[in-house]
Amino acid sequence: GICRKGPISWALVVPVLMDTLLRHYPQAAERVLAHYPVCARYVGLMDAAYPSGIVPKCIGDHEAIERAPDEVMATAHWHEFVRLTASFAKRLGRNGDAAAFDALAGKIKTAFAARYVKDGLVANGTQSAQATALYLGLVPAGQIRAAERRLVEAVEKKGFAPHTGIFSTRYMLMYLAEHGRDDI
Repeated sequence: GICRKGPISWALVVPVLMDTLLRHYPQAAERVLAHYPVCARYVGLMDAAYPSGIVPKCIGDHEAIERAPDEVMATAHWHEFVRLTASFAKRLGRNGDAAAFDALAGKIKTAFAARYVKDGLVANGTQSAQATALYLGLVPAGQIRAAERRLVEAVEKKGFAPHTGIFSTRYMLMYLAEHGRDDI
C-alpha cells in the first residue's frame, strides 16, 4: 500500500522541513506554505488507507540496536505529519482543514496510547520506543513521568550507550536535553 509508495517516516521530511523553514525564515512563509496542498493530499491518502489511525508497518527506526516496533515508529510519524499539516492549515486560515486535521491527530494519538502505552511503558520499552513517544507528544499526560523514568532506566541499563536508530537518536537526545537530563 502507501508504505511501498513512500513510507511515512521518509514522507515526514516534507512537513518537518516546511516547519523548520517557517521558524528560521518567516519571510519565506508564502513560498514554503505553497507546498501545503501536497501535505493535505498525503493526509487524505493515508487516512483512507489507515482509518484506525494505526499504520501497521513501514521502514521503522533503521540501525537501532534495539528497535521499537516498526508500527510504533510509523504511527508516531503519521501523527507528527498530521499535526504539522494542521499547523500549516491554521497559518493559511484554512480553519475547516485545521479542525479536521486536529481531530485526526487526536484520533491517532488516542489510538497510539491505547495500543502502545501502559503505565509509562511504550511498546517494548526500548530507548527508541520511549524516546519517540515522549518527544513526539504521544504519551498521555498522566503517564509522562513514568515514561520518562522508563527511558532513563533504558539508557542506564545499556551503560548510557544509545541503542537508538536514525530517527529515535535525535528524539532521545532532544527530549533528555529539553527536560533537564543533560547528565545522561
